[in-house]
Amino acid sequence: MTQQPLRGVTSLRFNQDQSCFCCAMETGVRIYNVEPLMEKGHLGS
Repeated sequence: MTQQPLRGVTSLRFNQDQSCFCCAMETGVRIYNVEPLMEKGHLGS
């Protein structure tokens, strides 16, 4: 059995007032609002 490389979140950062966070992955970047939790935008797939 061959090992698969790990994929997923490479970085997770909040903005200064912690109202949004950015999730960087190998496949792209997604930006989320915290309250209510909702995706605000994305780059990549």
